[in-house]
Amino acid sequence: NLDLPFIKLLGKRAVMTYCGTDIRLFKVDKNRHLFPSLLEEAGYTALDDRKKILRMVWQRIWLARVTAPRNLYAHARQVFPSKMISTIWINNIDIFSKSEGDFSACIPKPLIVNNSTLKIVHAPTSKKRKGTHIIERVIDELQAEGIEFDYQRIEGLAYSEARKLIELSDIVIDQIVIGGIGSLTLESLLLGKTVCVYVIDEIVEMLGGNLPILNVNPNNLKEELKIAISDKALRAQLSEDAPQFVRKYVNVESILDELESLYDLN
Repeated sequence: NLDLPFIKLLGKRAVMTYCGTDIRLFKVDKNRHLFPSLLEEAGYTALDDRKKILRMVWQRIWLARVTAPRNLYAHARQVFPSKMISTIWINNIDIFSKSEGDFSACIPKPLIVNNSTLKIVHAPTSKKRKGTHIIERVIDELQAEGIEFDYQRIEGLAYSEARKLIELSDIVIDQIVIGGIGSLTLESLLLGKTVCVYVIDEIVEMLGGNLPILNVNPNNLKEELKIAISDKALRAQLSEDAPQFVRKYVNVESILDELESLYDLN
């Protein structure tokens, strides 16, 4: 962010949106996470916190306002208590980028797949931060018990190829470590998929308390997956509810209106 001082020298006001791991602090999540040791294994540590806080303190000098989505609001407030103005859920859902302004038209209808064998996919951007080793151990255990399904880890593919595999799946496993909702979960919900993802209680409550997901963690992933695999009616209900959830909480028109208001600073 070496551009920030120049922006201020030019008399401009900068608004920063934090969206991910760059500000995720271990000291915040260790007190609200069921498995803080997994966070440490994934690289979230006190030393890492110090580096992130120093960077944010430097950025604070130049920023007029800061916004962070629900998953990260508590983290940003550690450094920007007086400059936090919103929990606007800025996102990078690719579906919306093709909208050319007609956002309602670009939202897909839930995809009904008719796989002869149920298909589960997992698309880790970081295996440690997603808990891939635990997820795949559970997958191996279920298959060893004779439960029939296909499993595929999606990685090293272009977005369009990965998206197609997700579209053709029945169940998407996002992560069991971070404790929040990211782009993979949101896009999969829009597509009407049954999504297994770990979301901490604080975020569940912020989002109304009844999320159309299977809230999984290392302790319950195996049982929740068994239920999801065997209960077709549950998957159908989640498929119906999931897109409505995204439309409500990640409403593009509302997000753009909120963003526009950020630049009308007194």
